[in-house]
Amino acid sequence: MTLDDLRVFAAACRTGSLSGAARELGCTQSAVSQHVKRLERELGLSLLERHPRGIAPTSAGRLLHTAVTEGLGRIDQAVRRIEELGRAEGGSVRVTTGATTVRHFMAAAVVDFRRRFPRASLEFQTKTSSRGCF
Repeated sequence: MTLDDLRVFAAACRTGSLSGAARELGCTQSAVSQHVKRLERELGLSLLERHPRGIAPTSAGRLLHTAVTEGLGRIDQAVRRIEELGRAEGGSVRVTTGATTVRHFMAAAVVDFRRRFPRASLEFQTKTSSRGCF
């Protein structure tokens, strides 16, 4: 079972046909069918019911489709976040300092940081002693 198998299966469920999935994914209907057959062979159950006007997931197919949709969504989200990190657009910064320092000496720097890196997480922790900051 590969991510490609799961992506193809999700497309087939979403479009309601093997040919619709093939068009959406830019491949052949035969390739879509092979991905689905591989999943069915590996799981030992039929995942799709074939009808004259398309396909419908079986009860096992509905379970898999729900899991695949949620899982692929989370994987895609993680990949986007990783790409942001690679472009230095995301990530997180934690600054520990005294409240006076943040308020009076860092305000302009915070505004500039927010403008340059709107997706980054910026967290401040205030401490009352220099020792606590380290």
